[in-house]
Amino acid sequence: MIRLRSSSLFYRGYFFLTGLALSLFLSGLTLFIQGKTVAQTTPPASPVGSQQLPQPTLPTVQYADSLFPDWEKITLGSFPGLESSGQFDPQQQPLHTPPTFEPVKTWNQGDKPVQVLSLGDFTDSFKLQEFTMEDVAGITGIDVDSITLDKFELVGFQDVKSLTEAIPSLLEFPIAQVPPIRDLLLKNLGPGGFDPNKTVGQTLAQAPQLGQLPMADLPLDQYTLKDLPNAKIAQFGAFKDWSFASIEGIPTLDAVPFAKFPQPPTGPDTSPSSSGIVDIAFGAAESDRTRTISGSNVDGYNVPCKEGCAHIELAGSDSILGKGWVSGKYQEVRGG
Repeated sequence: MIRLRSSSLFYRGYFFLTGLALSLFLSGLTLFIQGKTVAQTTPPASPVGSQQLPQPTLPTVQYADSLFPDWEKITLGSFPGLESSGQFDPQQQPLHTPPTFEPVKTWNQGDKPVQVLSLGDFTDSFKLQEFTMEDVAGITGIDVDSITLDKFELVGFQDVKSLTEAIPSLLEFPIAQVPPIRDLLLKNLGPGGFDPNKTVGQTLAQAPQLGQLPMADLPLDQYTLKDLPNAKIAQFGAFKDWSFASIEGIPTLDAVPFAKFPQPPTGPDTSPSSSGIVDIAFGAAESDRTRTISGSNVDGYNVPCKEGCAHIELAGSDSILGKGWVSGKYQEVRGG
């Protein structure tokens, strides 16, 4: 599952689906299709050319004789290691023009999804960038003040200027009260090179070039979030390059239940009554599939498939029953 636009939950899902996201799906990950939840259950006997999907390994709840995800218990850390190694380069995908630079994602067999996925992969789906470290701590119970800065990956991406843009109140504190900035100035200017009683804002106003000093030059493991006043209440999205921070790089974010996300997968559009379950998976020998709910926000979400139509067929509510979702490995659409 990658960065998703609000108008669709599959902005670039097709190409990624056949690699990392497919591994997640086959391990029991719920897919989001046009705002509808598709969960796994035990399929009936498979017809020729199809294959059975495994039993779900994630917490589920019973609804109308089917199993659906229990969002109160499922977390990003719930998913098992990836079954095979792989790579995804969004810049090289056909029919896909990413709005901004995105780094290549590479993973090895056994890597956990939280090691590979980043905050930016959930920009519009779960809006994880709206969290603060204090929000996460309030859910998971971690002592936020004791988190060392090397564990809070976002700090290592900053220079002094971008750090004060993410945490504007830092400008009002005397340098002596902000140990990481104090020590960074000591390292570069020496003891007599600045006045520790002046505020961070006054110092940067007098010497703007100091704003370019990178926080990564410090031994960040020697400082805690408490050493950066108000860092714990700054939204992740306020930090420079926040979208590149891994899920693992935000302490205990992988332990937050999906139901607690800023935009959780709950509500009328994702309730079991408006959902479907994966019934059967068909291989690439299938052709002429017209009843689909796959596509893109450019071509729509019922794009037919002529040949090579590997897909899953769904059971569930009337709006989904019998429809197919075609694999992006075999079908390409405009908009990805």
